[in-house]
Amino acid sequence: MVGREVALFLALMGGEVVPICRSRLAGAFLERCGLTCRYGSVAFRDEAVTLLEDCDLVADFSLPRGSLHKCLTATRDLVENCALCAPARVPLVYISSIMALGVPPNAGRLRKYVFAHTQYAALKRHGERIGRRSSKGRRPFYVLRLGQVHGELQGVSALFVDEIRRGPIYLPEAGEIPSYTVFCFTIAEALQAIAAGKEKPGTYTLVSSPPWTWREVYGHFSRRAGVALEIRPAGSADHRYGGIGGVARKVLGLAVQQAYDHRELIQAYGLRWFPGLETRIRAWHLRRLARSEIGAMESKQGSWPKTLMGELLGRRLVSLTDSRSTMDEVAEKVRGLVRAEPIRIRRGEGSSHKAVPWVRSLG
Repeated sequence: MVGREVALFLALMGGEVVPICRSRLAGAFLERCGLTCRYGSVAFRDEAVTLLEDCDLVADFSLPRGSLHKCLTATRDLVENCALCAPARVPLVYISSIMALGVPPNAGRLRKYVFAHTQYAALKRHGERIGRRSSKGRRPFYVLRLGQVHGELQGVSALFVDEIRRGPIYLPEAGEIPSYTVFCFTIAEALQAIAAGKEKPGTYTLVSSPPWTWREVYGHFSRRAGVALEIRPAGSADHRYGGIGGVARKVLGLAVQQAYDHRELIQAYGLRWFPGLETRIRAWHLRRLARSEIGAMESKQGSWPKTLMGELLGRRLVSLTDSRSTMDEVAEKVRGLVRAEPIRIRRGEGSSHKAVPWVRSLG
């Protein structure tokens, strides 16, 4: 969904966007919005040459699904082929995440870890390594480690609106601390800057510049949803754990607890060699997650969002604008597309019929 929404922003910001999708179904929404997709798989070398021809910049938003073993193999094929098959000297941007720092699932502070404590972090680190190795001597290579991504198509944004509707939001320092959020508008802006040669190759942490505070982020979505926002300092006497980040755990012994807390570290470095065992454990985890989410939906208590404290590490791009003042106009146009109000992008093309909503929007 990040790649889809960034494609809409780029098109509306004046870029010529070439979305690459594996199937007609995957490209249906973007085609409906007026973009012309190319269909095929970059994982195959002969197809990659055709799919990437005449591009001025290649951005890899792919996130393979399935067992870790399959995901690692798919990531290698995709990133290698992007590096080897794109036109000469064209920049390659690998879309990573700040989770590549290796942050454990239950951590409360951002910092860099020697080991990746989640499968997602291990996968992103793998993609970064493959990209650097394959691009060396061939093309400029960029890694954009995204913060928490928000936008019209982003599930986390819908969760923020749900939190606001459930009741008071409890935040450290009442939300007056910088967040690690980034909007799809800023990601599109970063790609434009890289294509224009305004940024040097390297690894960057991509968050809003300057960062929005948590209060500003929640305030943005409360205005969008037309719901009153109530923020209280974390630690208030009337605080109750509930919502997304308040799942209580029974302590079944130190050994069991430690294994649970480091479950994704074990999966990332151990289960990758046992795909069958990984599949069974994944099924157990998904059942447990479903029970947890159902319980959270039924909770009527105030929310305690999961926020990581500490300084956000990494270099920053220097050419970004302040999205609090530059995003609104184009974001409104993207919102019209998502709500299926036909704003056509291709010249000379109109729509004579009422559009059908394709995705859930925040409105």
